[in-house]
Amino acid sequence: MRNLLFVLALLTVLPESPASAAVSVPLTDVVEPIEYTLQVATYSSRTQAADVLSALPDAWVEEVRKDGSTLYRVNYKRFRDRNAALRAQWDLEDLGYKSFVQRLYT
Repeated sequence: MRNLLFVLALLTVLPESPASAAVSVPLTDVVEPIEYTLQVATYSSRTQAADVLSALPDAWVEEVRKDGSTLYRVNYKRFRDRNAALRAQWDLEDLGYKSFVQRLYT
């Protein structure tokens, strides 16, 4: 107990080190913003994915390897926050496209 009190007393007297100053930096300054996309469809053929790309100008294709085969995910735009993605999802539904919000991991 005496050792614990000694350590606590030292911590109150010692000046702040540069390493501990970095801890006080706001998390928003350190962490990259999260991005979202709308996943519109997944196909086993690049040709099918290209058909959707021609209909949605801001769409892009992500190749995914799963169980030894390649899948082509059609994603629509990149959004900084989930609410913006949800608003765009409603617009896509008006055009006849079902989609879901997908978080992008970079």
